[in-house]
Amino acid sequence: MATPMEMMQRALSVRLGLQVSLSQTPVVEESMDMDFSRWLDHVPLPPELPVGADVHWGVTIGSDLSRVFWDAHGAPRGFIPKLSKYFDKCVATPEDIAILNQIGGALEPSLVGSWIGVADGAVATGWQFREHRSIEELEPHLGASPSSAKLVGWAHLAKVTGFRRFTQAIRNPTSDIEFVLPGDTAAAQVAVARTGFTQLFGEELPDFVEDAATAADLADVSFAVRVGDEVLSRVSLIMPFAGNDVVASMCSSAGVEYNDALASIQKALQSNGAHRVEFRIEGDVRKVDIHIVPGSADEPQPPKN
Repeated sequence: MATPMEMMQRALSVRLGLQVSLSQTPVVEESMDMDFSRWLDHVPLPPELPVGADVHWGVTIGSDLSRVFWDAHGAPRGFIPKLSKYFDKCVATPEDIAILNQIGGALEPSLVGSWIGVADGAVATGWQFREHRSIEELEPHLGASPSSAKLVGWAHLAKVTGFRRFTQAIRNPTSDIEFVLPGDTAAAQVAVARTGFTQLFGEELPDFVEDAATAADLADVSFAVRVGDEVLSRVSLIMPFAGNDVVASMCSSAGVEYNDALASIQKALQSNGAHRVEFRIEGDVRKVDIHIVPGSADEPQPPKN
């Protein structure tokens, strides 16, 4: 176990890396720096967490650098007081707080956190739960919209019983849910994800995405959706660790840009590659996102695709 001093040094190093990477991400305008700084100030430091607990960091960035999201999660005892103050600063609505309290009180997750990002020229922020839970626990909180009913129906038919990430935006009635897929192999999990693309979104999962997801046969493929009041606005397949060459090849096949500056951003974040890669269809647009774990350069890596 790391000492308190080592944990503090790592926390400060990750924060510095995040700030450096921001200057290399052109989508973040200078006027938005304050939003990211405010968010970072409301992520607890090691002394504010239970003994031995740590912050889990994440950065998601578009392959073309047109969007970037930061997230952090950890023990509720450290995060919830910070979340409360952060949402006061963000002027979260009473409805936002009611949703958080309702779902949080029902699920009592062991890992909670927040996120902030820029896409389409606008800053968005919100909260998240991160742990493997059953869909039955979440189902009562999804509402009775046609999109929610369609999603739950698919999950039952596909024998998808659990989720591991629930993300909610404030001032925006949308939720992102990442599902744990059944299957002992990557191929089996991709087959389930394929049904999600076709049945929920009317789109086929491209073969080149399946090839990339199954190349290393790491059985950790997941499926994610964005749920709104009326429609499911996007679907995603998320695959485990892939080298930049695999990501670039996938982007080429998908017809989306791969920006070579991603490598320097990964270096600034002290990460040696994409922890996970996400292919998604949003509307009729294909996108590829890279999920990075800041400060993970010295950690053992799974085999690359």
